[in-house]
Amino acid sequence: MARPWREEIKGGYYHVIARGNNREYIFNKDIDKGYFLKLLNESRQPMRYKLIGYVLMDNHYHLLIQTMDIKLQKIMHQINNKYSKYFNAIYERCGHVFQGRYKASLIRDERYLIKVLAYIHQNPVKAGICKRVEDYKWSSDKFYRKKLNGFIETRTMIEIIEKGFSDSKKNYREIMDEVVETDYDTINEIGEKAYEIMMKSIANTDNRPSLDEILSEAIADTEIEKYIMKGTRESKYKVYKLKYAEKAHGYGYTLRDIGLHIGQSGNSIWKLLRNQ
Repeated sequence: MARPWREEIKGGYYHVIARGNNREYIFNKDIDKGYFLKLLNESRQPMRYKLIGYVLMDNHYHLLIQTMDIKLQKIMHQINNKYSKYFNAIYERCGHVFQGRYKASLIRDERYLIKVLAYIHQNPVKAGICKRVEDYKWSSDKFYRKKLNGFIETRTMIEIIEKGFSDSKKNYREIMDEVVETDYDTINEIGEKAYEIMMKSIANTDNRPSLDEILSEAIADTEIEKYIMKGTRESKYKVYKLKYAEKAHGYGYTLRDIGLHIGQSGNSIWKLLRNQ
């Protein structure tokens, strides 16, 4: 049975896993995996989500997704429903393809994203299918090694690793080579603890002003504030965004929360603060 549905956040990152019914194969042949990737690619723009990473095993898959305006539940229903119809038709079968509802965990700490991506890419190695992450054909690993961006949104993770969000100074290849024996539930428990630690480090959050209040205080001009809230990228507003970001960060708000409030990513806020 799937876990009860958790909160959904616009711009949130989710670790998704779906298994075959009764642990049966959901991919019998390579063409099935190719069709599933085709579904992911075709649904990205109309469903407005970013695919950060994936691995397709024979009887289950893992995805790392960032949602925007459309809820994850709707996105996953469309993908799994279309694939189930394809699978039942091509193999002349009926019944459920997937084992109940998919599992999904909200990742609320940007620094923890790389741990989830490593867990996803290392699945084939842990299963004994191959000796190295890069030897497995059906994962997003190759996009990261070649730094390709498009079907897979690699920029977020690459910046986390290369620009200082990662807890270690290791590069992508080194991180992927360190296979840690961790199961699905444990990897998400670690993420929850990381989030709790992050929240505990923010003292007296009940007394801090809201992001709306911080923005108004930092800018003191309602017209400029409206433009910034719309997510403007015009360079003339950079100084105002920087002032807001510095104040909000000083109150303990995460880079991601600061960015989402004005329609930008946490990475964009980090770059803004770094280049001041």
